[in-house]
Amino acid sequence: MGGGTGAAPVEVGMDDEWHASGGGGIGQSTGVSTLLSSERHPRPAGSWPRLTPPRCAWKRHRFFSWPGDRTPGLGYAGESFMFVSYDDARLSGCGPTTLSDELEKGNVVYFPRSPVALPAPAELDFLREEMPRQLKRKNVSYYPSADRLVGVEAPALAERTHRLLREHSGRVVEFLTRAMPDFVKGWTVGTSSFRPLQERGRNLSAHASNELVHVDAGAYGATHGDRILRFFINVHPTEDRVWATRGTFAEVYRRHGAAAGITPGSEGRSLRPGLANRMYSGLLRGAERLGARRAGMIDTSPYDRLMRQFHNYMKDTPAFIQGRDGYEEFSFPSFSAWMVLTDTVSHACLSGQFAFVDTFLIRLASCKRPEISPYQLLQRSPEPEPMRSAAA
Repeated sequence: MGGGTGAAPVEVGMDDEWHASGGGGIGQSTGVSTLLSSERHPRPAGSWPRLTPPRCAWKRHRFFSWPGDRTPGLGYAGESFMFVSYDDARLSGCGPTTLSDELEKGNVVYFPRSPVALPAPAELDFLREEMPRQLKRKNVSYYPSADRLVGVEAPALAERTHRLLREHSGRVVEFLTRAMPDFVKGWTVGTSSFRPLQERGRNLSAHASNELVHVDAGAYGATHGDRILRFFINVHPTEDRVWATRGTFAEVYRRHGAAAGITPGSEGRSLRPGLANRMYSGLLRGAERLGARRAGMIDTSPYDRLMRQFHNYMKDTPAFIQGRDGYEEFSFPSFSAWMVLTDTVSHACLSGQFAFVDTFLIRLASCKRPEISPYQLLQRSPEPEPMRSAAA
């Protein structure tokens, strides 16, 4: 794979945080690397450890430090998890489609240091200390379209949290617009969330749990094949955020699509919207025009129902949950960031606390390779399992 498996692991120095100056203002830039107007806030000497890039643990529980550009080849022959790293220097050389091309291929795009400025240290401390006590829902979420915060009820705390997440959402939008201008045209800017609780062992239903591997489905109503993009930042001062995957949508669809009942020919399966579906969507659009701003979030489509069916299969089926085909784990250090098309990369969060998560819908028409999107893959039967080499 590109980058070579013999590259020496690159240590990421974490000697200082990266914070927004002037309340999160966006500075002018001459390239993607000059990301935000910012100032450095030195950490107390020895307060936090130096951290290495994410490590990958696969089914034999062997650990590897990854080189700075991407993973070595692990797992089954021809099915290595793709992970591409962009430090500030490499980011400065990116063209307008470099990062979006990686996303479409099913890669996780990783930033050893977040390219988006963080809130000031005192504001991060506020979120870490107050949100676990105040949380009323699964996460604290800001909805930009309605300029509304949910998950916190105390008025004074809600006002401060509202401001912090609104400013953070704006910084993420600014970075992505600059880094991938064509990819984000016509996108839907979704929630900006803060996840304050430890993911390991949360008392959630299977369908709500982040600990079970899944692909995302049905974000913000009917997507009709549009892509789900998520941007993450780990803001725990010392703890990695640990993820697992079972591979890309294409790989998991090939192995489990028939069992999940989502392949062509499965009973009751259709990608064409019927009359009832079209009438339902029309009623919801009318309700939105009359002022019910969130009516569209309960809309659906045949594609979204199939994706939800696959999502639920992955979380409900013991044989899938206990399986290890394509399984890999990887960890994201403190103050690193990453983005991924979560409808394409199967994923679970096994552990970690304190993270920002921003969600967007990317128009399928903005993709350069729509033929490898879940929407197009669902139009045809899964490709046969590739032959393994004699050495595999």
